[in-house]
Amino acid sequence: MARQNLDDLRRARKAAADTMAAVAARIGALEAAETPDAAALEAETAAFAAAEAAFAKADAAVTRAVAVEAAQAAAAQGDGAGAGSGAGAAGAEAVPAVASDPAHRGVAAGFMVQALARTKGDRDKAARLLEAEGHGAISAALSGASEGAGGVTIPRPQAAELIEMLRARVVVRASGARTLPMPAGEMRHAKQVGSA
Repeated sequence: MARQNLDDLRRARKAAADTMAAVAARIGALEAAETPDAAALEAETAAFAAAEAAFAKADAAVTRAVAVEAAQAAAAQGDGAGAGSGAGAAGAEAVPAVASDPAHRGVAAGFMVQALARTKGDRDKAARLLEAEGHGAISAALSGASEGAGGVTIPRPQAAELIEMLRARVVVRASGARTLPMPAGEMRHAKQVGSA
């Protein structure tokens, strides 16, 4: 319902802009005439002012509706502290937390490993333990990790952080090996299958 209302407001704003354009064209035609009709020009100028006011009112309504929609979307996402919910887990993977201090990179993974060790590898208990200790985002990432995808110990949000930390320790890199960027974990090479 709110989306339809926003669309209606945008259509009203577009209609007001179209009216402004049409009236401006009529004013231009009247002004270009050799003997402009003063009464018609005055009427069209008043019509343009009315269309401009209607556009400003519709634009303000659209701006308000967009702000309300954005606020409702932010409120619907919550604070990301809920463990075990599908939306919380997906949100945690979509926007991984980044340590504000580079020296603290990998701390989240350390918390996960420690929680898993304290619960003897029970992922659900470890997630509850992290939640109880106030590490809701880490708990959500751990509870959202799937065993089938190999994400029991290090879920995706923390994996990229750890890979960056370990990259400098790789002996092959130290020997001068060339690195290639792999967006989305894939490297694609184009190949010609026919004549040019």
